[in-house]
Amino acid sequence: GVEGLMVTKRTCDADLGYFDIYPAPMYEAMTKLNPAEVINGTTPNYGPLLYTLCRVIGAHQVLEIGVAQGWSSGFMAWAIRENNSRYQMNGKYYGLDCGDKSENQKAHEEAGLPSVHICHPKGSVDWLETQKLFGPETIDLVFQDGWHNTKYVRREVELLYPLLKSGGHGYLVCHDTYAWCEVADKL
Repeated sequence: GVEGLMVTKRTCDADLGYFDIYPAPMYEAMTKLNPAEVINGTTPNYGPLLYTLCRVIGAHQVLEIGVAQGWSSGFMAWAIRENNSRYQMNGKYYGLDCGDKSENQKAHEEAGLPSVHICHPKGSVDWLETQKLFGPETIDLVFQDGWHNTKYVRREVELLYPLLKSGGHGYLVCHDTYAWCEVADKL
């Protein structure tokens, strides 16, 4: 099973064993650059998928809700760094979590990634209801992977949608839309 393949080192001496099964040289190379030390339940190629999406759309402002160990955040921040260089912009990756992610921030800083990790113990909805960081239609991509509760996620979407760039230029990527691994709440 894949469960035994979910840990790697920051130096990425290990390639997760995943690439032996599914060779992908570009993604394997990107994995070696990721500042995250651990992959949580997210599959190894989900981070590279988000990286690719951020690069393709030329994202400069990305918000992740629910950082966990920072696997996907490393890929998105790397894409922002490369987009900043290509388009001469000053974009950032923003990671919002209810827990302290100062270790993730430190790893991103050491890798030279344009990142801001926000700790808000009251949760993403509380932060979104009062935040002043983003104005209307300013976010290129949101990766929504916070608390997996239907009512909570609906409220997040209500608050996030006005922040996304309009005209089909803003993207909301939802993780665990069918979370079989967690107790489902009633709609």
